[in-house]
Amino acid sequence: MRDNIRMAKKTFYLLVPIILISGCAAAPAKNSGIWITGISESLTRYYIPATTWQEKTDRSVTCRLDMTYIDEPGRPVICNISFFNKNIPFKEVTSLSFTENDRIYPLNDVRIMFTRTEYNELRVTSVIEVTELLNLFQNEKIQLKTVIDSAEYILEPDTEFIQYSKQFLEQVKP
Repeated sequence: MRDNIRMAKKTFYLLVPIILISGCAAAPAKNSGIWITGISESLTRYYIPATTWQEKTDRSVTCRLDMTYIDEPGRPVICNISFFNKNIPFKEVTSLSFTENDRIYPLNDVRIMFTRTEYNELRVTSVIEVTELLNLFQNEKIQLKTVIDSAEYILEPDTEFIQYSKQFLEQVKP
């Protein structure tokens, strides 16, 4: 009985470091760029990690945006966005689009995923056609325009998002 316990402890102490090291090696490094994963012989998943966007005039409003795309014909890019307001929680998103100069790239099928009032967070999901996103990513002056609870906000991305958009352009072919 004691020998079994000793053997189990030895096995545990040997396996834990191996599991931790292999898990860390498999995880992408912070700020390493977009994540590209093969999900079958013909399909690839592209993930743009969450980046922070700041409102131009009202610094109490920010958002975190991430995107997922699977390169299957006809499949749109999924955009998940968490909106934060330092003052009060948001309740409803009326419109949502990317803009660059005078061009508008609407986000479609906008749905609320959840709200977390303790963080004043409103999480939504939406989609955009990959060709539209690729056209948008040709520019560096990208903004996110939204109407939430009857107020319009214009948010601008951090530099990390611009780097990710360039990587996405290099990797994804229409």
